[in-house]
Amino acid sequence: MTSASPLELQEFDIEHMATGIWSSVLGIEIHRCNVDDLDLDDVLTGVINITGDWRGTVVLSCHPGVARDAAATMGGLRPEDCTDEDLDDAACELTNMTAGGIKALLPGTCSISLPTVVRGANYEVAVKGGAQLGAYGFHSNRRTILIRVLVAPS
Repeated sequence: MTSASPLELQEFDIEHMATGIWSSVLGIEIHRCNVDDLDLDDVLTGVINITGDWRGTVVLSCHPGVARDAAATMGGLRPEDCTDEDLDDAACELTNMTAGGIKALLPGTCSISLPTVVRGANYEVAVKGGAQLGAYGFHSNRRTILIRVLVAPS
């Protein structure tokens, strides 16, 4: 098994992949921002594990308003008609698309798990014994989007 090096997961690649997904699939513009400027007090978090020649986890956290906009677009609904289940489904799909994009940047053959969604405040997602490879902050209409890539221990 290999660990992704900075050459394999360049910040530009993550930014390009993420903005492309949100823009082309959802018609939602997202913009890079400093991770330290993000408000993570109230977020939905999607988690997907990657296994194979590279092992790790992709964590996507977003403000419920971002998930609501995505759910409305994906479901052909008005934002105010989206349920909590719609928001969870949107967070799962956003995490799935993001993990798939990151998987394409990794060396070797890898598979992704089904997504899990966590709701709430003041929690942290960690890979036991692993390390954070990168954290990438974005915003949509000043609402938080955070993508984290965690590498599993060797």
